[in-house]
Amino acid sequence: MASRTSALLVLAFSAVTAPDDPYEGPGNNLKIENDTNGRRWSQGNGSGQVDSVLRRDGTLAGGGSDSYDLLAAGGLVDAQNQPIDADEAKVLIIKCVTGSITVKNPAANGLDCFTAASEGIALTAGQSFAFDLGALGLDVATNSKFDIAEVGAVGATYILGLAVAQ
Repeated sequence: MASRTSALLVLAFSAVTAPDDPYEGPGNNLKIENDTNGRRWSQGNGSGQVDSVLRRDGTLAGGGSDSYDLLAAGGLVDAQNQPIDADEAKVLIIKCVTGSITVKNPAANGLDCFTAASEGIALTAGQSFAFDLGALGLDVATNSKFDIAEVGAVGATYILGLAVAQ
């Protein structure tokens, strides 16, 4: 089955602080963008390209966890039900819909965007994070795993989004 894959990620934060009185001095402007008008990837498996995307809606019981491996042995499949065997991760997005979760490295072969085993990011309902891993992406040929674990013992739901090049 033929398919085409592309991806767009727009992360932007803009804030302005200005004095109430124009004689008090300059304000402070802050603008951070992942790329001008967002970062775009076209079809393929090179720099600036993706060839597989995944959305997973997860449900965790109290104290439960899901483990993800971006290599073929991880068992992930894309929207066309084709196995994912990533070489580079380009985008990682996780939204906590209900409850509380942590996204972290397992004991071995964890994603290099986290600094050490069991370190990661804690999210509660309504919170999200997104990694723009650049045009080249994050090499996941060896360190390809991450876990999403429920914290709070009441259960949680989340949405996972990935864009990779194989």
